[in-house]
Order: sequence, then C-alpha cells, then structure tokens
Amino acid sequence: MYFFIVDARPIDPPEEDEPGARVRCWIDFKDLGGAHVLAEHFIRAQGWEPVYFHDEVRVVVAADYADDADWNACFDDAVRDGMCLVFDALEPAAATAPKPNDAASAPPAGKD
Repeated sequence: MYFFIVDARPIDPPEEDEPGARVRCWIDFKDLGGAHVLAEHFIRAQGWEPVYFHDEVRVVVAADYADDADWNACFDDAVRDGMCLVFDALEPAAATAPKPNDAASAPPAGKD
C-alpha cells in the first residue's frame, strides 16, 4: 500500500479566496503510477482538483500504525476499500503554490 500527500483546490470554489486542502492518501494498488491515477480520480470525485503531488511516497504496512488508532483506522479503511483519503484545509496563502515535502503533515509510519 502506498501513502502520499496531494495538495488540491476546490473544482468549483464557492468563494474566490477558498483555501485548498492537503490530502493524505492511502492507496492499495500494485504500482505507484496506478495509485496516483486512482488518487486523482477519488480526489476529483470529491469535488477537488489535484494540483501538486508531494515527492515523498511511502510503502506502508499495518505495523507502521500499530501505536496510533486514528491512522490505523485509515490504513484499515484502505485495506477494506482500496483507498482512504483525509482532507485537511490549508490556509489561503498555503494553497497558492506547491510546497516542499512537509514531514510534519505525514502520519507516523515506521517511526521515521
């Protein structure tokens, strides 16, 4: 299973200054290219446009989340459903440009 982060913005923002979102993606797929395509599809299906895929990608297993019930639930959802997306709102200024990887925004995996 792959874990990666995507920055997205609303496809149809209700207001001009609508902030974007950072989307944490757990995708259970055999290769990364396919996982990215699926993430794009699922993000768009929620009314968001993917604008930036962060460079950091992790291959994760259940043991990576053994000490964190919330992230373990996300992993379990992805095992059951093939994916889990968690949308976190960005401040308006943060949504305007791609940012370098932010390790603080990633859930623990293997206690990196």
